[in-house]
Amino acid sequence: MKSKASWFNGRLFVNTLSRYGFLAVINGIVFFFALPLAMLVMLRNDPTNQLEAVVRSFYGGDFRFSHLFGALAMIMGFAGGLTLFAYLHQPRQVNFYHAQPVSRSLLLTHRLLTGVLTLVIPYLVNVMLSLIVVALYGGLSLVPWLQLMASFGYILLGYLCLLAVSALAAQLTGTLFAQAEVTLYILLFPLLISLAVQVLMTRYLDSYAPGPLENLLMDLSPLTHYFEISAYLTRYPDSGWLFYCVILTLCIIAACYLLYHQRPLERAGQAVAYRCVGSFLRLSGAVLAGIFLGQVFALLTGYDDYILLAVGTVLGVALWNMLCQVQIFHSSRAAFRGLRSLSAALAVCAAIVIIMVTGCFGYDNYLPAADSLTRIAIDVNCPGMEQASSPALTQPENIELVTRLVAQAQQGKAEQLQRMRAEAESADTAAEDRRFLTIEVTYYPRLGLPFTRKYRSVPFSAVEDPLARLLQAPEYLSHHIILDSSLQPSDYSWSVEQSSCSETRPLSPASGEALLAAYRQDLSEGGIPLDEPVYTHIVLRSSDMASSFYHLPVYGSYTRSLALLEDAGLYQPLTDEGLAQYVKAIEVTHNGEAVGVVTDPDQIAQALAASVCQNDYSLLETAGLDDGYQLRVISEDIPENPLRPLSYYEEKVDDESASLVCYLSPIRGRLPDFLAQLAASHT
Repeated sequence: MKSKASWFNGRLFVNTLSRYGFLAVINGIVFFFALPLAMLVMLRNDPTNQLEAVVRSFYGGDFRFSHLFGALAMIMGFAGGLTLFAYLHQPRQVNFYHAQPVSRSLLLTHRLLTGVLTLVIPYLVNVMLSLIVVALYGGLSLVPWLQLMASFGYILLGYLCLLAVSALAAQLTGTLFAQAEVTLYILLFPLLISLAVQVLMTRYLDSYAPGPLENLLMDLSPLTHYFEISAYLTRYPDSGWLFYCVILTLCIIAACYLLYHQRPLERAGQAVAYRCVGSFLRLSGAVLAGIFLGQVFALLTGYDDYILLAVGTVLGVALWNMLCQVQIFHSSRAAFRGLRSLSAALAVCAAIVIIMVTGCFGYDNYLPAADSLTRIAIDVNCPGMEQASSPALTQPENIELVTRLVAQAQQGKAEQLQRMRAEAESADTAAEDRRFLTIEVTYYPRLGLPFTRKYRSVPFSAVEDPLARLLQAPEYLSHHIILDSSLQPSDYSWSVEQSSCSETRPLSPASGEALLAAYRQDLSEGGIPLDEPVYTHIVLRSSDMASSFYHLPVYGSYTRSLALLEDAGLYQPLTDEGLAQYVKAIEVTHNGEAVGVVTDPDQIAQALAASVCQNDYSLLETAGLDDGYQLRVISEDIPENPLRPLSYYEEKVDDESASLVCYLSPIRGRLPDFLAQLAASHT
């Protein structure tokens, strides 16, 4: 007989494997349907055209089916852990196994190896059967062998991770139901914490944006990394995600070995094996339940209701506490016990909500010093700022510029809020700045983790000067997608759209290449101007993905781009004096209200010469315009009308012929006197 010091007991291992061989049979049946049978069905549908695609999908070439196989493996690992360690919940079986002349570590090793083999053997058998199917169709040479091995490792890692988590839960609990619950709690707890943080921060903080801290919390869950591996493995050459998941799985297995030696026998059959485990489950679960249910109740009326928030929080904490007490003590009378843990959970929930509501820790007002940052990334919803990635600015002058921009944004937002409150109290209807920005900034301090802030509803006028300087900075412009040297005209289909209601006119590949060079030069020299109107748009649609597109505005200073578009007949400048003869009338509106109608031909010509097409892609495109003014141009429906491509048809009840209607906006600083007089008389 082997001694306790033996590192392996062959007879005991064979007995354990044969006893749980039914797991291998079940796994084999599942993989039989998922691998050889599914492949046979797909190849019989269209063996000529789908052979290569099917082979690559099933064997990990593009990891299309790896998610499915990985999910199956994780379910098998969960079920295998519940089955293999069910003996820990029955005192007689624990006594029997622990009375054998083998160490506890060896018993645990046998169980884990048995669980691994119940997956590996049926999976490899079904892979061989699927390879036979592929060989019969003549596609064996198409099999990506390296990807096949990588996919096998991916599946095995997911199975082992769930098996280890389930085994760890078995050490912490004393019943099968409690083991299943704790397994799910271990997997979901980091994700729930991250979600609770995001819910609270989003609800009560103005400048919150999910950052690295929330990602770090999510990274603590095996589920996050396991499903991220297949998504990143085909795009990134490094193995950071895979390495982290392996380390996490090994740590869980090490915790299993450590706790297996410490697990008290007398707790078999009880809900939890350690008192601290029960306390942690009651307190943490009650806090999470109180936070989530409280936030749901708070929004039942459509606005923040603190009474309903309190009711939902108390109800969530009480329900969770009752469930835990009943399960731990196996008695319905125990539902009203645990007042101390109930009170502690309520106190924690109340403290969290009070801190978030009052904002007493200064989250929204915090702004790090520029000299404490190594780099800074900024993203602004400004036209023409489509980027391959958020710019990471490292030059000290640019970091200083961004911090000044944020400081002015905070001050401008506070002043705007004060003005709105004052106007509400005095019933003043003064014109307000209708241009607002959303600015997202990620700070990278010299010491500590990076963090992200998102500043919403920032008045454009408060940040106009630093933003204009930032948009001229070469370091910032270097991240523009058009300046990316890897972009080729053939990657996109090129077209031009002069207004939101005009037809999209396609460009030939040669014209697209010339326009790309001209636009790159205009952008590099002039940057992104905020004091100029947008005259037209260049539309880029991805050749392989129709939903991926960019609208690149062409400003007045982009003379090269405008000249190319005008020569190609794709852009009609509104400065042409001949346009006025086709216009019947111009209806002037201000902030949606009618101001007056212009019918004089000279005034119509002046209005057309001082206007640009109405574009609706971004609020900032009106940065160079007089906000609130809109010109509704009604012109004749005749073929030679140059405004025809910019207009849509509008039927008239009292007129037999339809009219053409397009919308224009007057350019800031070029507002004709008669329009200014109309505005003055209106206000």
